[in-house]
Amino acid sequence: MTPILFPSGVKTQTPPGPLQISMKIGAAKLLDTDVRYVDVPRLDSDRPHIAAVEFVRPRSLPEFRAMQTEARVLPTEVREFLRSDRLLVRVRAFAATDPVDVQVTLLNRLGQALMRLPRLQPVEGAAQFELPFARYPRGEYALEIRATAGRERVTQLVAIRVIG
Repeated sequence: MTPILFPSGVKTQTPPGPLQISMKIGAAKLLDTDVRYVDVPRLDSDRPHIAAVEFVRPRSLPEFRAMQTEARVLPTEVREFLRSDRLLVRVRAFAATDPVDVQVTLLNRLGQALMRLPRLQPVEGAAQFELPFARYPRGEYALEIRATAGRERVTQLVAIRVIG
């Protein structure tokens, strides 16, 4: 069984595999419903697992500095950013036995490495990286997230776009 912690603080145990989560949104009055599909990983293997890649989008440099230590900041679901944005990229990666080393590299649309993102102090088990867009022109990019535990490695690509 794999433990799952929901944002509301509810914990549950579920077997690895596909999971459908049905939600009712609202307290006294039903405002909306939503259904999400999640693939629950098998966390007892030696292979690392990238559970989440989150983008935190502060509005200023002081806010950026403050958010580096704040674990409960809501990430944005937006994948289009401005050149003036400086993002916090948070990666939650796990492995059963070994600690997980996470590296994030910015790639151009041809898959060539442009920059390895600077690592920041982790926050509540999430690796953190800084992604400043100021020096890059508009266009399509990808983040290559690489998680390594022992001899095992997994890689995930996340597409992003700089729009202005």
